Amino acid sequence: MAQQGEGHIATAAEHGERDPIHRVAQRNVVTGVDQIVTSRSPAAAERFLQRNLPSIASMDCAFRDPAMAEHVRMQLRPMNALARPANRLSEADLVRYERELRCPRE
Repeated sequence: MAQQGEGHIATAAEHGERDPIHRVAQRNVVTGVDQIVTSRSPAAAERFLQRNLPSIASMDCAFRDPAMAEHVRMQLRPMNALARPANRLSEADLVRYERELRCPRE
């Protein structure tokens, strides 16, 4: 399930590089995040937090599907808890990402 989740996210990222507004690709991120959390895979959670989260959080609100951003925000802490302790985001990083995922940004 973790591999499927990562596949959804990779496909969305690949498509997003060509068309950042593509809402279907962004909704694939939601499916991918859910599958990673459900799989309880520390490695998949760590890869998402390190590779995908920064670009999702930095996406301009005008191009970002608010439902996708809110879903990622809601799953951020459960996903962080799956990561091995040495690879978890700090509380300050979690708060910063949660703020960046909100639109309009605080």
